[in-house]
Amino acid sequence: MKARHLVIPILFSLLVAAHSAGDEGRSLSGSVPVGAFAFAETDGLAEVIRGAQQSELYQSIVASDGMREFLASEESKEMRNGIKWAETILRMDLWEAAEKLFGGRAAVALYPAERHAGKPSDDDPESLFVIEPADAKAWSKQRIWTDPLLAIGARRIARGEFQVGTKVYETKPEDPGAAKTYFALHRERVMMSSSLALLRRGLELHEPEPEGEPLAGSDHLAELARRHPGQHLARAFVDTGLISAAAGGRLGLPEKMDNPIGSLIFGGMLEIAAHSELACLAVDLEGDEFAARVTLDADPAGLPPRYQVFFAGGSQTRTIPQVPGLIGGVTMHRDLATWYRSRDDLLQQQVLPGFDKFETGLGNILPGKDIGEDVIPLIGKNFTFVSAVQDFDYLDGEPGVQLPGFAVIFDLAGPDPQAGADMFQLFFQTFLSILNLQAAEQERQPWLIAAQDHGGAQITYARYFEKPKGEQLPVVFNFLPAAARVGDQFVVSSSLGMCKDVVDCLKGAGQVKREHNSRMLVDFDRLAEVLQANRQHLVASRLNEGRDTEQAIEDIDHLFLALKHLGPLRAAGEAGEDGFAFTIKGAFK
Repeated sequence: MKARHLVIPILFSLLVAAHSAGDEGRSLSGSVPVGAFAFAETDGLAEVIRGAQQSELYQSIVASDGMREFLASEESKEMRNGIKWAETILRMDLWEAAEKLFGGRAAVALYPAERHAGKPSDDDPESLFVIEPADAKAWSKQRIWTDPLLAIGARRIARGEFQVGTKVYETKPEDPGAAKTYFALHRERVMMSSSLALLRRGLELHEPEPEGEPLAGSDHLAELARRHPGQHLARAFVDTGLISAAAGGRLGLPEKMDNPIGSLIFGGMLEIAAHSELACLAVDLEGDEFAARVTLDADPAGLPPRYQVFFAGGSQTRTIPQVPGLIGGVTMHRDLATWYRSRDDLLQQQVLPGFDKFETGLGNILPGKDIGEDVIPLIGKNFTFVSAVQDFDYLDGEPGVQLPGFAVIFDLAGPDPQAGADMFQLFFQTFLSILNLQAAEQERQPWLIAAQDHGGAQITYARYFEKPKGEQLPVVFNFLPAAARVGDQFVVSSSLGMCKDVVDCLKGAGQVKREHNSRMLVDFDRLAEVLQANRQHLVASRLNEGRDTEQAIEDIDHLFLALKHLGPLRAAGEAGEDGFAFTIKGAFK
């Protein structure tokens, strides 16, 4: 199909949107028929598109070597011919048209194919796309110019079936067997669909004597409004129950996972999704700040008993310690002890032998102790991982590859936290001794095991007899492990300095528990700082992937440019009687 035919459906949407002002108090759900299993609408993306066009990042991508290669390709030439043809029809460039399109109101609804096309074996859903102009008079003037040009790539059909001023067209693909797109130009809107029957239903809602029922009165729209009240840049719902039924249940997700870490982190959220009937989304943008919130309607308390390990006892995560140079962190609520005992019910059979090897290895460090019965039950239900920039003050030089520091923090279970702390201190010191057996192989000095008090917390840590010297030390010199108990929490970190910073945060204010199932944050400035310290290794990695020196440097420059324009990113998952919600908040710079 020629490029000019590819842009026909979008073209006439742009024509309408060129005059869209966007009535914030009105939803386009009244312009599509009931029965959609998915619906999304947006209002006011003009500022986003304008900002993207003017951004330093976009200008850099346009000037990049990769873009030059694409522009020289035959595929690009055909696309650019189509764009020029569309811009001629529109009498404006596509950036301006896109700004006006998404600056107004637009919506898309998806329907089961057999409902409208009579093709039960067709798995592809039918779609209906709607844009509605606010200025009907200006839209009529635009049509004086564009209507005569439609014969270039479309054929008018269904003459006389609808009210005066409504014209229905189908595209004219060169391949007779290719799918057609149908669109209608109405006095107040443009509608486009992959199904003529569905397009008719949409148009019938706007006849002088309307026929059919709009989506606006559906239970799904009411639930979307309840979960995400007020105005939003974009909002959407998906009937996950219908999709689950079509996929044979559970949204096609397996009952058991094949990755233990994935199960521990994502198992609860995936199970909520598998049992949900409706998923809703709202997206907002205010100034440079953005937010997106997804909600699922399945109640965690209604999940099968084996999945309660992800939610049992409430979702009470702790705050992420704000250590100096913080790159990011994750904190989550999980009943690890019960998860470990229930692994046969949560994990696929092929991964279970790995637990036997794990227990055998730990048994060598803690002889006489049963890992599942004596060790893991000492771990509480809150886990936190933090990462931060390191200063390598324990070295007379720096490693060749400079990794960030990190710490793992977990609650100590039971009425006597000291009993758990003693067990993990024993494990930590024994583990350091075993690692010392590999010192020669790792080209480092053996570690001495020392202890010191810091703010009332006793820190056990590894240290060198003499500071290692060198500017390109092996990767192992990023690590000088330390561990400490702070109240009812235990800390294991990559260095003494990192451990001290975490201890200071845990002893400070703000370590209250919050009602979240999981939380995350990323500081892209700090991430860029670590990557910058390893820039030459990043370039070398791109060279190994087949890029030449100029291309490799350009690739890394684009990476840093993207990070430069991203502010801190935060995410949180919340579980409750009303279901599960996942929220992301961030900012552009």
